[in-house]
Amino acid sequence: SDLTDSVIVPASNHSQFVFCLTNPCENGGTCFVTNTATTKGICVCRDGYIGDYCEILLNNTINGLKIPTGYCSSSPCLNDGSCVEIGDLQGYCRCTTEYRGLYCEISVRAVSCNPNPCKNGGTCILLENNQAQCLCTPVFRGLTCNQFSYVPCGDATCHGTQGICVANKCICKTGFAGPRCDSTDFCSAYPCLNGGTCIRTNEEPYGGCSCPVEFSGPTCSNDPCTPSPCLNGGYCIRKPDNQFYCQCRNKNKGVYCEQVECFPSDATVDVLNNGKISLTSLQIGTQVRVINEENQISYSPIIAFLHRELDEYALYKRIQTKNSFIELSKRHLIHHRKNGFIWAENLIEGDEILVSTSIHTNETQWEEIMDITDVYKQGLMAPLTEQGTIIVNNIHASCYALVKSHRVAHFA
Repeated sequence: SDLTDSVIVPASNHSQFVFCLTNPCENGGTCFVTNTATTKGICVCRDGYIGDYCEILLNNTINGLKIPTGYCSSSPCLNDGSCVEIGDLQGYCRCTTEYRGLYCEISVRAVSCNPNPCKNGGTCILLENNQAQCLCTPVFRGLTCNQFSYVPCGDATCHGTQGICVANKCICKTGFAGPRCDSTDFCSAYPCLNGGTCIRTNEEPYGGCSCPVEFSGPTCSNDPCTPSPCLNGGYCIRKPDNQFYCQCRNKNKGVYCEQVECFPSDATVDVLNNGKISLTSLQIGTQVRVINEENQISYSPIIAFLHRELDEYALYKRIQTKNSFIELSKRHLIHHRKNGFIWAENLIEGDEILVSTSIHTNETQWEEIMDITDVYKQGLMAPLTEQGTIIVNNIHASCYALVKSHRVAHFA
């Protein structure tokens, strides 16, 4: 028979009619075209069958008695839709113009552009009936532009051989980024250091590093401990916000461990009326030989010890001249002929330093440095005189550190 024999066609749209021409209803069901906005009709089933296509056999009898069940008894229609019953078990929802779907559950369009209902870059326009409509970009479709529309693209869309076009999108090869793969991939070109994590973005520079709290910079390369600001073997420990602190050794003190040992314990000084003695024998009040502010040799009492650790060990610079030598910390001062008092670590062979020629005279002379070596020795001794600069092992030196002006250091 003709397929239209099982199709009831009121005023309707073409897509519903085409749906019914395929005779989708099973078990003798009749396809019915409605006046709703759906794209397919509904199947009106014979008694005893239910389902979208009358595919389910319903056992609606108990002890041989038929139980009547109305389609509209459960009020299935939403959003002010009207329920229409057809027979005992079937029916359909007649929806208002704003909704569609089997139960009028789908909004045809939003009723306002604020907030914007359009997704994926769609543009919202307001129609004369004050209803919103979305104008979608070529890649998307649907009432709110929420459905992806496959649009093929050719190789010309992606830059050269740096990307492959798939579903209207460039899939970039390793090392490239951007909509056309014509930019450098940040994460490949600039790997994050020090445990940083690279996060890719859709905008230039197409990535960035999320750094641990101890590091900073575009690639987490800013390390407060590189190079280490800690002196005299101090250990630099990183803190959050790119800060640090120095863990000092050998009982050194100061932000940078700059308050340090000066001479080893076997260094000697000239004592008034007692000749040479080692630093370990010094007492508070002992008069020792110094060079005063007028560059004259005199004696001054010991007033304090900045360091007096007999059992500790430290690294010293050994400065050797023709007739004398001295061992002192690298960041302590020694009298240089051209530059005044400078740090011991800045001396080089050939420089001249001030030497006392004899304990029995007040004469001094400049002697050339013959050799400089590092030595690891016992004792951390730093005697402080009331005035002047102490003479150790016949060489004019100082226990002050960090400031290069000896005059300022002494009066500080």
